[in-house]
Amino acid sequence: MRFKLLWALVAFFLAPCISGAEEITGEGNIAVEVSGLWARPAALGANTAVYGMWVNQGEATVTITKVEAKVASHSTIHNTITENGVSRMVGVDKLALPSKVSVELRPGSMHLMLMHLKEELIKGASIELDI
Repeated sequence: MRFKLLWALVAFFLAPCISGAEEITGEGNIAVEVSGLWARPAALGANTAVYGMWVNQGEATVTITKVEAKVASHSTIHNTITENGVSRMVGVDKLALPSKVSVELRPGSMHLMLMHLKEELIKGASIELDI
């Protein structure tokens, strides 16, 4: 399934253009609420991450396997792991949103990574993500 979410940079963070939360719906009983989204502004060619709260209010697990953003050369789902006191990011194949559970994408944990930005992300800018 393909969903479009629109966000705008506010202050130093990426926040929803529509106040409150955005809901994703699709075939069957899928209802995912997305809120509190943000990312750090970044320069042309740089990388940035998108964070926020995802709540699956549906009856079944929703699995996100692909993220696309026109503003980035490619986008991926990442997790941060720490081994022997050293943290590093690793790509993951999917982001599972279990039924009736909140999943927070946050620094030092799961996040959506926008790689090699095609344009600078500045305060007040808008981007569109396909999930």
